[in-house]
Amino acid sequence: MDNFQVPDIQTALQCISSNASQDDKNKALQFLEQFQRSFTAWSVCNEVLTKPDPTNSLLELNIFAAQTLRNKVTYDLSQLENNLLQFKDSLLNILVSHNQKLIITQLNVALARLAIQFLEWQNPIFEIISLLNSSPSILLNFLRILPEETLDIASTPLTEVEFNSRIHELIDPIAEDVLKFLISCIDQLQSTNFNTNSSPISLEQILHCLNSWSYEFAIEQLLTVQPLVSLVFETISNGNENDMEAFDAAIDCLCVILRES
Repeated sequence: MDNFQVPDIQTALQCISSNASQDDKNKALQFLEQFQRSFTAWSVCNEVLTKPDPTNSLLELNIFAAQTLRNKVTYDLSQLENNLLQFKDSLLNILVSHNQKLIITQLNVALARLAIQFLEWQNPIFEIISLLNSSPSILLNFLRILPEETLDIASTPLTEVEFNSRIHELIDPIAEDVLKFLISCIDQLQSTNFNTNSSPISLEQILHCLNSWSYEFAIEQLLTVQPLVSLVFETISNGNENDMEAFDAAIDCLCVILRES
């Protein structure tokens, strides 16, 4: 069966989280798994994710659609054959239209995996950065995810030679620019006196992104980037109980620094 409709998917999702019998829940789960494997899932997810949802009344459906796209890029990219450029443009447009963290994260994982697998996509990271420059929070999320995705060849159909070549192509040219971008994010956050209500980015986001990219540099080089190193130590010394996620992210950065020193 490959005739899946959005209302049927909504019904199945509602069934799984309801008081329905276990047998009905199993049938709903089986239906959703069949949907995720289908070719139709590409267009249905696009339909869901491009529909405005200002009140977040369809949040569960949107999260499921974003997760499905992530899985489709991971396992079924060959289904798109000659439509990869069109899908790439669609994914980028969908990404900048959302503001929910869970959805953005799933879409950014899909985007990172697409950039790795779609070898014919020339200079993908420069294109992504150019598009997301006006959405610094989404860009920070993507840049945090990208190095993490370069660690797992198992999530791609590429050979080891193809994978390693592509990773160097994606990471090496932008590494220095990422550090400069993080410094600009610090400046932006400092201009609001670290008031995240007045800024689209957060201290936690900057630190998580720094942590992901720390492994791409010699520790000696990283320690010379004073604004970033200072941010780590200042966040730890301040120990703000109202922002424990930033504190934990700073601790993670410090552990990397100490381990690599």
